[in-house]
Amino acid sequence: MEELNIGKLEEYVDESDTVLIFASSGYFERRNCIRELRRAVESGKRIITMLELETKRGGLTKEQVEERLRTSPHISSAEEGEKLVKGLFKYPLIEWNRLSAFQSVTIKLIAQRVLEEEGSKIELYSRSDLTRRKSWLRLPKPRDGKRFHLFVSQHNAGAD
Repeated sequence: MEELNIGKLEEYVDESDTVLIFASSGYFERRNCIRELRRAVESGKRIITMLELETKRGGLTKEQVEERLRTSPHISSAEEGEKLVKGLFKYPLIEWNRLSAFQSVTIKLIAQRVLEEEGSKIELYSRSDLTRRKSWLRLPKPRDGKRFHLFVSQHNAGAD
């Protein structure tokens, strides 16, 4: 694997189609991470934002992420902070699940985002997905533009 040259960070972002940001407390404390986000927003890259949920691992709420961006010492102005917040949250967040049984769901959500084109929606299924049988579960229509995420694990006794 080629070693990255941090001096070429902006070039690496420019060469990318999509940028994955793992939003944790540590990300917003690092100057180079803010450089990466800044360049992704400036160049109009699609940004997939993953949100760490566990506080002990640097997890933040969306509101805390927004506050960190607005107050980061690596941000030059309030206007830039707002611009970065809008870029980071242009697309729906993906929550990172540390439970091994659910990590494949998170990875599948990331893959779907990478493969989707602007304005389109695709769904990926693995061989073991129960979601192919759409008639087995009926959920009410989500409110306020939200989406449901259904997590199913073979490790949940009685779920089969």
